[in-house]
Amino acid sequence: MLNFAVWISAAITAALGILQTITGDRVAYIGLINLAVAAVLLTIPWLNRFGNVIAPVAFVVIAYSSLTFVGSQIGTDSGVQFYYLVSASLAVLVLGIDYESLKKINPRVILASISGFGQDGPYQSRPGFDQIAQGLSGIMSVTGAAGAGPMRVGCAVADVGAGLLAALGVMTALVERERSGEGQWVQSNLLQAGIQLLDFQAARFTMSGEVPRQVGNDHPTSMPTSAYKTADGYINVAAAGSAMWQRVCEAIGRKDLYDNPDFKRAEDRARNRAGLNTEITKALAGKTSAEWVETLNQAGIPCGPIYAMNEVFADPQVRHVQASAPVHHPTLGTLNLINNPIKLSRTPPKLATATPERGAHTAEVLQEAGYSAAEIETFRKQGVV
Repeated sequence: MLNFAVWISAAITAALGILQTITGDRVAYIGLINLAVAAVLLTIPWLNRFGNVIAPVAFVVIAYSSLTFVGSQIGTDSGVQFYYLVSASLAVLVLGIDYESLKKINPRVILASISGFGQDGPYQSRPGFDQIAQGLSGIMSVTGAAGAGPMRVGCAVADVGAGLLAALGVMTALVERERSGEGQWVQSNLLQAGIQLLDFQAARFTMSGEVPRQVGNDHPTSMPTSAYKTADGYINVAAAGSAMWQRVCEAIGRKDLYDNPDFKRAEDRARNRAGLNTEITKALAGKTSAEWVETLNQAGIPCGPIYAMNEVFADPQVRHVQASAPVHHPTLGTLNLINNPIKLSRTPPKLATATPERGAHTAEVLQEAGYSAAEIETFRKQGVV
């Protein structure tokens, strides 16, 4: 079982790494984590609150690649004092110390805090987890086949979303600090991240009181947009609007469907989605997925294959954009990791290193903060770092 703090770190590290490159400020991820990498598993005590969490080492290698890593024991008085001292020289912190205390030491510091449900309110003290947030936010109520019961999304969307929102908040705070000279407390939480990711599904209720339901692979309102069976598998087709619908009918050899009153208007196609999907599936049964993807894309109709993970990384476009990249790990050898998806024309991000060992950059960061070798050694003897 993975604690949400583990998963959200994957989202924020990429953005914070870019911040460190662009701004020249030292961005350190020194709270929340006390790393000890083993050959197969990783144990992460998270502020002694939820106990030990076990995660596959593959995840950890991805999450902490190319990021400065400082090792410290926050559970001791000396450890807390160490955080206060280091905060005086760091630009951004992601940790478990209260903001007001840090602000007194360094008014420019930006503190990022990610919680399950927010920093206050009736659920403030509840432990958070991605799946819990998926349920509370309503994501599970609109995911899966109609009548099949609630279904979680197949990846940690609330965790990653909260991390990305925190990173965006940090970027905003950095820009604002250029004007004001002051830092601030950046907060995000899994619950609101889930609601934010629902987008128009949530807005359907807030604006008109409509409660969206599960519709499986179909788009809730824009049909035909769904996964359709072909002669050898499935493809996705996304056709919104009358002009696109007409092109679909022509491309699949079923011009009669365009004139069918059951499918004439967008609301007709949405209301009669079951019959519409049946007719389209019949038409697609005569060709392979690859043939239909080629035919429909040539007709200007958004269409694509539905891949297993091995097929994803074999796809020519995925290879072209370098969605994965090799790095060298001192104990695991060469690994292909998930690459940073953000492209910058002048300062492109790069996966420079694999997971640093615990405390790999401790001495470097402390030296930059003005501590001598003797003082750093004292920290080590005291068990602070």
